[in-house]
Amino acid sequence: MAASEAPRIAGVLLAAGEGRRFGGPKALADTGDGPWVLRALATLKSLTPRVVVTGAAADRVRALLPLEVRAVHNPDFAGGMGSSLVAALAALRREVDAAVIMLVDLPDVPATAVERVVSAAIAPGVRPAAPLRETLVRALYRGVPGHPVL
Repeated sequence: MAASEAPRIAGVLLAAGEGRRFGGPKALADTGDGPWVLRALATLKSLTPRVVVTGAAADRVRALLPLEVRAVHNPDFAGGMGSSLVAALAALRREVDAAVIMLVDLPDVPATAVERVVSAAIAPGVRPAAPLRETLVRALYRGVPGHPVL
């Protein structure tokens, strides 16, 4: 990324899990305000591209996604969240400078949390001079680390 270019930051939603303890895939859960996959995806609305990592119930989750959102299937979703993160970052490797990671089971995180994390990562003088690819910014809630993470 040239100094004059705006950084390319993707939104990544990890939504591949089976939700065994939950009773089914959390991406399909609906607690009254729509499927969690769509609610959590709305948190990433300011980012392009947006990617949803699918696994369990992949066809059903993919059918819910808006056309501009890319589904990346993780065939090793039973291997855990790390395998979904690897799948997403591999799919985006040449397209973006960084990615904001969200979890599907956090549908009530506001979009402003993503905006604050991105602002902290790209604000002049706030972060070291390291490339954005080498920067880690994580949301804090009352001093406790949480999501989103860039």
